[in-house]
Amino acid sequence: MKAMMRLMKSTLAIGAAFAAAVIMSSVSAADELTQRQLLKRVDLTGSGQTEVIVTQIEIAPGGKVPRHSRNGDEFIYVLKGGTASVPGRPPISFKEGQTIHFPRGKVHGGFTVTGTTAIKAITTHIVDKGKPLMVPAQKT
Repeated sequence: MKAMMRLMKSTLAIGAAFAAAVIMSSVSAADELTQRQLLKRVDLTGSGQTEVIVTQIEIAPGGKVPRHSRNGDEFIYVLKGGTASVPGRPPISFKEGQTIHFPRGKVHGGFTVTGTTAIKAITTHIVDKGKPLMVPAQKT
């Protein structure tokens, strides 16, 4: 029985590590200046089809966030503000303490962090279990 419990714990730990790698690579594979760290991943209580993923993201100057959407809602709390730019638009200012919500399917991102300050935030995703965290936006 104890051996079975150790095996189950080991299997869960490997699964969690793999999930963290997948989440982190969904943003940072495209841009080494964008780092995402998995903080927590759990099933949404009462739902076998939805999970909550909490991450910390830091985007260094020059770092890019591609245009994308989510298979669920995303909530962002800005820990450390900064400025970003989107081609053909005025600069975007992220302020410390700012909260942002992107509903399911809303395309967002497509910016580059400018200036000398990295942007740091906590993100909470309430998303469909088993689907990709990030869905690349179609080019327009």
